Order: sequence, then C-alpha cells, then structure tokens
Amino acid sequence: KHTKFWAILGVSALASLAFGCSDSEQSNGASADAAELTSAEVALTAEDLPALSDADMKRFGDHLNAFSYGFEQVAARKGSYVFSPFSYHSALSMAAFGANGNTYDEMASALKFEGDKAAAASLNGGMRLKLRYDGQAEKSKFEIANRIWVDQTSEVVPAFSDAMDKYYKAPLKIVDFGHNYAKYIGVIN
Repeated sequence: KHTKFWAILGVSALASLAFGCSDSEQSNGASADAAELTSAEVALTAEDLPALSDADMKRFGDHLNAFSYGFEQVAARKGSYVFSPFSYHSALSMAAFGANGNTYDEMASALKFEGDKAAAASLNGGMRLKLRYDGQAEKSKFEIANRIWVDQTSEVVPAFSDAMDKYYKAPLKIVDFGHNYAKYIGVIN
C-alpha cells in the first residue's frame, strides 16, 4: 500500500513540477510570443516573508528530511536516480493544498505536515519564500518555480488560487495547452 502511494506521489511531483517556471532565459525553441508569459519575477522584500522562528525552520528541516528518507527508500528500489527533495516537497506541498479528505490526509502524512492546511502552507510556503529571498543576494542566484500553469479547460477553485498567491507567491497562469503547447515549451522549466 505504501509503495503504491509513494509511486503516486512521485508521479504527482513530476507532474506538479511541470507547472512551475523559473525566470531563466528561454530555450531557443520557444516562440517569440512566449516572452510575454515570463514576466520578470518581482524581487521579494523582507516584508514579503512570514515570521519564521528558529523552531519553525528546524521543524521544516525535520519534515523535509523525514520526507526525503521515505521517498528515497521507495525510489532506491528502482535503481540509480537523482532527485531534489526540496523540489518534490515544494511542488507536492502546493498540490496538497488543493486536496481534500483522504487524499489530503495521505499527502500530509507523506509530507510530514503538522496542523491544518493553512498552518502547513504557511510553514512550507514561508520556507520557500525565505530561500527565494535569500537567493536574491548580489553574488548568488537561487531560482525556484514561481508560477502554477493551468490549462484553460480546468476549473480552479478560487481558494486554491488565493492560497498559492498568499503562501507561495506563485500566481496561476491560465493557458491553452490543448492547442498551443509548443508556445510554452521554452517557458515552463
């Protein structure tokens, strides 16, 4: 049962990562009109960051380590691999906010969340924003997925959209994947 759940989580993480984009340069294959889709990310200010205590940061680190260990135990059975625990955890944390009932409970358990959705989103989103903010230093650059891409045929619950903006500063971008997927290839990751 747990192996199946971790496999589903892995596939979900990969799919979720496809929703993110970074502000790096477009690939040569991207169409010129895709440039309008990659508006430069607004630099974060200290006021954008939620108040996180040392205990909050330690708790996040403990959750991430426990998640990473569990994920690695399942993935190791498949052979050699490389993965970013933070990337998977970050993408799945955003996806978990949109889940309800047993699905949310299982995701929260795998992600090692404590408390309700808002508390989990605040901690996970807060750490994500802190890493983004710290990564703006003059001599370093840390890019993180900063947008959720949604096909125009999908219905987005307003509470999900609001939460992505509030906790993760990850706005939703509604696009036409069905007919214009090539337009986004050079923009999304």
